[in-house]
Amino acid sequence: MKKIIFKTIITTVCVIVLLGVAAFGIASLVAPRAMMDFTADIGLDEMSGDFAYREYERTGDVDCLARSFLIAAEKGRDKKADERFEKLYAHEGFDGHCKAQDEIVRASAENETEKETFARISYRSYVCGIAAAVRYRLGADADEIVAFAVEETDAQYPELCAALRLAEEAKQANDRDMIGKLLVSLEESGMKGSSVYTDIEKLMEEEHA
Repeated sequence: MKKIIFKTIITTVCVIVLLGVAAFGIASLVAPRAMMDFTADIGLDEMSGDFAYREYERTGDVDCLARSFLIAAEKGRDKKADERFEKLYAHEGFDGHCKAQDEIVRASAENETEKETFARISYRSYVCGIAAAVRYRLGADADEIVAFAVEETDAQYPELCAALRLAEEAKQANDRDMIGKLLVSLEESGMKGSSVYTDIEKLMEEEHA
């Protein structure tokens, strides 16, 4: 009798598990956006990023593509992040997405200090800086990375900008040549003396003090 009860319990548990796995699989296929939010809520960020990418593949949603890129980069999945950024950068909705994010960030300012700080941030440059750091870690051509980072840097938006993000990545790698290339390129772009240039100079000085 005990064996029959035990077998029944085991069978019931197995059925419940299988049904749960099946339900999860079905939801993953038909409702990746819902699964993206669900997995994010329970702390499974990496999985949430993959669901975001699946939703992009299903609908072309640029917001989901951007989210999938940022999570992959944050989690150190550089190859996947680079592949996703290539699609994001070429997406026809990329500019609109960046402008919308700028508006959201600036609208969230709660005081004058935050307003001034957020006004110095370009979401596009921020995202491109992360992409430049990813490419740097993947060993892409240094001159191409520098050119990309400087092109996506505007002295009007110095906070969290692409050139500074790349410089910070180079500093972590003790790469003096990369920081030097950035300074030369910024100077050639007419940004010598800007706060971006000055901040990167400080990184160089800190590295070799």
